[in-house]
Amino acid sequence: MVKKNILFYIILIITLLINSCFSANKLNNNNNNINVKELVINKNIDIPGLNMDYIINNVTLLDSILKIDLSYSGDCGEPDFELFFSGNYEKSFPPQATFYLQHKSNKKKCNENINKILKFNISKAKYYKGNIVYIKLHSSNEIITFKY
Repeated sequence: MVKKNILFYIILIITLLINSCFSANKLNNNNNNINVKELVINKNIDIPGLNMDYIINNVTLLDSILKIDLSYSGDCGEPDFELFFSGNYEKSFPPQATFYLQHKSNKKKCNENINKILKFNISKAKYYKGNIVYIKLHSSNEIITFKY
């Protein structure tokens, strides 16, 4: 009887440990997507009006999440960035899409240099023919391959 109770508690503990590991992993995955913004498709984007007061340090793509590591200065507080796409693809194979990153200043000025990682869901940029689109950022020379 004692052996059955010990075995029961061992199985219970193992089950609780496994369950807590899965719960923690699910929580981490959900936290990774908390600050993900959507790509804005705007056919009337005004390119000369873009505020280009930032420097893109690195761009990576995982699944449909585009991560942009950038630096900017003079604007404290939480920054407001939007990623735009006109919806027009360059005629090439695979097609190319140019994205425009716009910084909307929050008017809180300071003299800090700020590094920020922005995340955008770019799944709206999938081209209806094929499964690859080359992504170019207007303010960067990098070309990212978006496979879906």
